[in-house]
Amino acid sequence: MWQAGNTFRLKYFNNVCERIKKRSMGCWKYIEEMGLANWSRVHFTWERYNLMSNNIVESLNNALLPARGSPVVALLKFIRKMLARWFESRRKKISRLVGDIPIAVERELMKRFKGALGMSVPAVGRSWDF
Repeated sequence: MWQAGNTFRLKYFNNVCERIKKRSMGCWKYIEEMGLANWSRVHFTWERYNLMSNNIVESLNNALLPARGSPVVALLKFIRKMLARWFESRRKKISRLVGDIPIAVERELMKRFKGALGMSVPAVGRSWDF
C-alpha cells in the first residue's frame, strides 16, 4: 500500500496494485472506494501542502514524448520550440497581471498575514524574554 501511494509513475503504481489485488481483493476494493486521488501521488491532480510533489524529470519526459527517437538536431529543435511556446504563454499570462503579484499569491499572503497579526519579531541577537 505504501509503495502504491508513494510512486510517481502510473506503470509502477499499476504493478503494485496488481500485487495488492492478488494478496487481498477485499483490501483493494476498500482502498479503491476511497478514491485513488485521495491517497496516491500518481493520481493526485493538484498541489499538496502548497508544494508540487511531481518530479520535474517526469514532466519533461512526458513533454518530450513526441520527439523521442528523433535525431539529436531534431530533438534540440523540438525542445527549443517547446520552450519558446512555454515562455510566450507565460509572457502573455504575466502581461495580463494587474499589480505586482498574482492574485493566488496575494490571497495566500493575506491568509498568512491575518494569522500573523499580533505576533512580534525580535531583532537578531536580542534575548527572548517572555
